[in-house]
Amino acid sequence: MANKTVLIFFSAGIGDAVLMLPLLRKLKKSDYKVTAIFSGIHNPEQIFEEKDLFHSVKVSDGSFFNLFLWILKMPRFDLAIINNFSAGRKNFLLASIRSKKIFTHQRKSHTGLARFISKVVQVDARPYTHDAVQNLLLGGFPLEFQCIDLRKESLSPVPKKFLTPYIVIQAVGNTAAAYKNWPLRNWSQLIDKMVVLFPRLEFVILGDEREVRGLKSNFSKNAGFHFFTQLKLNEISALLEGARFFMGHDGGLMHLSVAAGIPTFTIWGPSSEFVYGYEQFDKERHRCIAAQVSCRPCSVWSGGNRSRVDHPEKCPDLACMQTLTHEEVLKELKLFAVKFV
Repeated sequence: MANKTVLIFFSAGIGDAVLMLPLLRKLKKSDYKVTAIFSGIHNPEQIFEEKDLFHSVKVSDGSFFNLFLWILKMPRFDLAIINNFSAGRKNFLLASIRSKKIFTHQRKSHTGLARFISKVVQVDARPYTHDAVQNLLLGGFPLEFQCIDLRKESLSPVPKKFLTPYIVIQAVGNTAAAYKNWPLRNWSQLIDKMVVLFPRLEFVILGDEREVRGLKSNFSKNAGFHFFTQLKLNEISALLEGARFFMGHDGGLMHLSVAAGIPTFTIWGPSSEFVYGYEQFDKERHRCIAAQVSCRPCSVWSGGNRSRVDHPEKCPDLACMQTLTHEEVLKELKLFAVKFV
């Protein structure tokens, strides 16, 4: 019997790609032949280099017309999978052209044309369920929290440059979603304390030039600080693999750290640590810190707290981030870091 074929869209960033790993492993174990279309930011396809998870890969050059011509030449797929972060009209159109069925969480009517050509299977999202598990449900697999395998995923590493112990910090994790970021003044105060607490530890600060500017002005004269703004994804992965742990927010580098097999210490605001975090799977190696405010988390696609606002960009004060002090974070960090430094 011929292998079943599946088309999967990757239209978001690094985090969404990492969250697809459990589904991809299950599909491979079930003898599916997977074709992937990558059109997301930050080249997430690099995560899967040197892995035997795909039958074929198409990386978009940004032209929908070229994708359209490409898919017309493809054989018909048994199914297409479109998760919440890839649920745009263009993807539904592409899937409908060459797929017998489309599995999606999307309830909005992006699927009108698709319903005429393919059978759209609506998979109900589970509120406050981890996104990797939601992706598994899209593949028709049973609800299994045990399937979230946190073993190291090697990402074409380059030689490491540090012989002394170090941690990786991304203090500004998402300039496009600034509401995810803890105030920079708090990061500076926290790192000041960490320098004293961990004198033999070095600090690798990642981000683009704009993201690291604030910390660079405060700590660039410190011998134990290293700032990187122009690294490729496999170089970032190599740094992560050699680190004692990662510190930051909900974002692509947090997910990449988990894929690289290192512990994470993350600060959470509007988004949900239960939907995107990893403490629930390994409490010893992953710690999620959040302020105790009644209105969070409000930024959850599968069901969020709408008691105050329906989107964090509308929040007048971002209390979940602004009220969390560096002293509170430091208290938890001491308990966490002592296991790894």
